[in-house]
Amino acid sequence: MRNLIGILLIGTMMVCSPAGMQAQKGMAGKTLTRAGMARDLQVIKKTLEKNHPFLYKYVHRDTFERRFDSLLNNLPDEIPSADFYLTASQLVYSLRHGHMLLYPGKPDSRIFRSHIMSKFRYEFYDSALYIVNNEPGTGGIRPGTRIDRVNGKDIRNLSTRYIEAVPMEGYTGNLRQSLFGMLLPIFIGEECGETDSLTLNLSYLDSAYVLTLATYQKSSQEGLGDLMEEFRKAFDPEVESDSSGLYASGARLKFLDEEKRVAILTVDDFMQSHSALFRRGFAVLDSLNTEHLILDLRNNLGGVLLLTGELQSYLWDSAFHLIEPPVVGSVLRIFYPPGSHWVQHFFSTLVLPFQFALYSPIRKRSDEGYSFNAVESRLKTPSMNRFKGSITVLVNGGTYSAASILAANLKYGRDYLLIGEETGGASEGTVALRLGTVKLPNSGFYLRYGIGYLQPIEKGGEEGRGVMPDIRIIPTLKDRIDGIDPELRYALKILQRGE
Repeated sequence: MRNLIGILLIGTMMVCSPAGMQAQKGMAGKTLTRAGMARDLQVIKKTLEKNHPFLYKYVHRDTFERRFDSLLNNLPDEIPSADFYLTASQLVYSLRHGHMLLYPGKPDSRIFRSHIMSKFRYEFYDSALYIVNNEPGTGGIRPGTRIDRVNGKDIRNLSTRYIEAVPMEGYTGNLRQSLFGMLLPIFIGEECGETDSLTLNLSYLDSAYVLTLATYQKSSQEGLGDLMEEFRKAFDPEVESDSSGLYASGARLKFLDEEKRVAILTVDDFMQSHSALFRRGFAVLDSLNTEHLILDLRNNLGGVLLLTGELQSYLWDSAFHLIEPPVVGSVLRIFYPPGSHWVQHFFSTLVLPFQFALYSPIRKRSDEGYSFNAVESRLKTPSMNRFKGSITVLVNGGTYSAASILAANLKYGRDYLLIGEETGGASEGTVALRLGTVKLPNSGFYLRYGIGYLQPIEKGGEEGRGVMPDIRIIPTLKDRIDGIDPELRYALKILQRGE
């Protein structure tokens, strides 16, 4: 699952990819002049204002203009490229749109598919960074292990330096906390350079120890073959089953009691096709008359909306729309996404009449922009094997983008019980759909941004905040060390009490 996120979710659709090692090596020792930095900042501003709808949704234009002018007027004559990356990132992320990303170089999935620091999931406790999940069992590191130093670099200092170089959406910092660990490989690369191994100073409970790990794990396949295998696994995943449930890459359905009255469906992302598991799993739930389903969307960073709508069809009892018609700043953005090759534009022109028919009606909005009839916004029908019992949803700060849109629909459209933390994605939607990319002329950084505003069909909550849980539960460090899942435990207690 994490491999595919590295290839697709992080590199193209979602959220949050660093550059590859070549890009990091290219930044080492490189400096930028005042004129070069000014030019890059102007390209950032011009690109976003031209292509990004509702750019100033969370920050007033005048506030951003003042920040931009102040930054432009106080640029030094020359600074290291890595320092400018931090400065430019903070400017971009001050706009608070989560799909906006600044890469230090050309996006490369290798760092996510094989970098050792991408194998773990992290959380902050008292400003310290802890490994809370180590599914591959790398180095025998246990959940609740604190990272103190990497190649001699203090992690607290590194966190303080780079935390604002992590995206966030709206007015909640939950997404930023969740994404820091995913971007950690690039931050370590900037601090430590390109190395074959990393020496980690770790602490578990009262014991401190040192562990040296190879920076990259070798793959049995290389290049295009490796990439194609990831695509095959994503869109044709194998579904395995046993007496307790069904399992596939990126999704799992498990029964939590012997009578099979309660089941939990965990969906790690919407970048992989889970059609086979959904089809078989919900048929089993229907045949067994399972009464309660717990849907786990924690740390689901989203992905493809069509796949999200497929899951909602098993959770809805009538025809539904997943999202409102998307909004773009210009009609041209519907047919000619920014950053596309001229060959794509050529073929788009050839089929323009067909595209007009496909996306009609195209409407001018009273506020700004144009809405169009995207496939993702069309009426959908519930599945024949839709779940007919009670549904509880688990969410946290890592519930983002398409997953957050689904959470909003479930909470505000069907009043399903949500347990956990405020989602990292804003409850009113996000700007993504198609993603444009532009290379900055002097630094060589790549700016990625969304061009279409996506809103869940069901509305509620405070603007700029995530989907709020009905019951707020935040796991503690002790929970992680003891292997306790407090959100799931609370959900089961509610069901046992019959509430």
